[in-house]
Amino acid sequence: MNMQRITHAITCIAALFLTGAPAVIAAEASMQVPRRQGYVGASLPIKIIIADAQRESDPVMPPVPGLTIDRLATPSVSTQVSSINGVTTTKRTVEWTFLVGAGTPGTYTIPEFTIEADGTEFRTAPIELTFVASEAEDLLRVEVSGDPAELYLGESTNLTLRIWIKPYRDLQYGTELSSRDMWNRIEPGSSWGAFSDIMDRLKAQRQSPRGRMVTVPGEDGEQAIAYLYELETETWPDRIGPIDFDDIRISMQYPVSLTRTRGFFNSGLSIDETRPISVSPTSPAITVRPLPTDGQPAWYSGAVGRYVFDVTASPTEVAVGDPITVTMRVADRGRRASNLDLLQAPALDRMPELDANFRVPREQLGGSVEGATKVFTQTVRATNDSVTELPALPFTFFDPGSGTYKTSWSKPIPLTVRPATNVSTANVLGAGGVPPTSRDRLSNVSGGLLANYTGPSLLQDQSVKPSIGLILLLIVPPVLFVTVLATNQYRLRTRGDRGLARFKTAATTARRRLEAATGSGELAAAVTGFVADRLDQPEAGLTRSDIRRLLSDHDAPEALIAEVDAFLATCEQHEFSGTSNRPDDGQSDAARRCITNLQGVRLR
Repeated sequence: MNMQRITHAITCIAALFLTGAPAVIAAEASMQVPRRQGYVGASLPIKIIIADAQRESDPVMPPVPGLTIDRLATPSVSTQVSSINGVTTTKRTVEWTFLVGAGTPGTYTIPEFTIEADGTEFRTAPIELTFVASEAEDLLRVEVSGDPAELYLGESTNLTLRIWIKPYRDLQYGTELSSRDMWNRIEPGSSWGAFSDIMDRLKAQRQSPRGRMVTVPGEDGEQAIAYLYELETETWPDRIGPIDFDDIRISMQYPVSLTRTRGFFNSGLSIDETRPISVSPTSPAITVRPLPTDGQPAWYSGAVGRYVFDVTASPTEVAVGDPITVTMRVADRGRRASNLDLLQAPALDRMPELDANFRVPREQLGGSVEGATKVFTQTVRATNDSVTELPALPFTFFDPGSGTYKTSWSKPIPLTVRPATNVSTANVLGAGGVPPTSRDRLSNVSGGLLANYTGPSLLQDQSVKPSIGLILLLIVPPVLFVTVLATNQYRLRTRGDRGLARFKTAATTARRRLEAATGSGELAAAVTGFVADRLDQPEAGLTRSDIRRLLSDHDAPEALIAEVDAFLATCEQHEFSGTSNRPDDGQSDAARRCITNLQGVRLR
């Protein structure tokens, strides 16, 4: 009897194989930890792989104090079908990726947790991860220098920021990253201090500093090779003492290893692993000295450099108390250009040459800059008729070259001042107190201005009826003027509005980047750049969560936010799965749909 049952079972199994029915495989779950040691500020990936499950729950990793644990929004799903000797086997794999990072060095333990698949619980083993601080060593150096290194308050100095980056060389593949590749590893969130305006202009123009290969002192006194990048700016310190550059801190993700990517359309090398490094510039020997008090006249207004002073006056023939407009021109003649916007007007109210015979207002003058000259205008009034000239006026400046105060004098201006005219009652009334009168003789003029006139012409319609040509002649010129003026104003406004320019060219730029994209990362960058251009945000450093937040803040539809987030998550998954350089037509179509849908909504 038992023999018959065994024979029947063998027959059923053979029949199953012969019919080619797919075999039933039990669900499995596993965890992969590619690396257990990383750097502070960088994330370590941990993968949860669930295979052959009909239904599974999203895995959840327990929180650990000191660690940041983020799971990618969507998993990577793959299906593999094989047929051997008529037997078809289907293997479906779902791969979840967690990114684990730490803010401080140390060893952290992720406790065991469960993964559920097809009603079965799989328990993981505890994981120990170690995070160490990443020192810059000789990989990254930053220095700030000034010319001149010593200056007086009110004088300018040319600052130069020098950044040395050691080029990464991969011995396995025998390659070296270029200067542009190394510069692109600098974090967008780096602090640039006095050089922030330069970096903002470079980012707006999508440019980067040009790096050149130089030799620098290396370890053990040997010479090493590095890329040197230089940024220059001019600044006017506003306080005395050494200049502090603690607000400058450069961070970068320095490459640790490369990996080869192979695809049907493209293949090459890409950065596989990085380490974060950060450094501040060495303290420069730049000192701002106070201006000396010896030899400083009372009318000194803070000018530093070398200047020529010139004065004109109008009118030159006045009565006592009449206004005289004094125009003062201060021309910069220093070897270094001065910041004329900060130059103050001469203190006329403190000049004894004017105090004796003129009344001078005490308000501070603004002035206007015309090239290398600043023009000030003031009104003075002569107080007596003995004044014969506007005296020579001084403009004192501190000369950094000689370390002394010097004065440029204007030329005297001749004036003619009359006594003021007094009006008495005698000029108004006669001696008898009665205004003098005169008797006009009237003569009769025939007809007169309004003489009586009669005749049929008085009954004629004398109203004017304008023609169509006259109406057009009166209306068309103002309309054309207003149209040209509005067009001009719009052109001027759009020319200076960088945000509007980015908004108008966002779609064209995005489509051009999509056509040139050869990888998932470039497709994601095209969508991210489109959102950044539409909302006038810096593209560098924008993450998927930033894109989701920006779209939500600008009232984008939830369905569209979910669509864009899912596309960016798919691109991230391709990045971590090593297939970022093999985009398919589905990815390109999804990127175009995202941009088209974003273009069709109004982001407030």
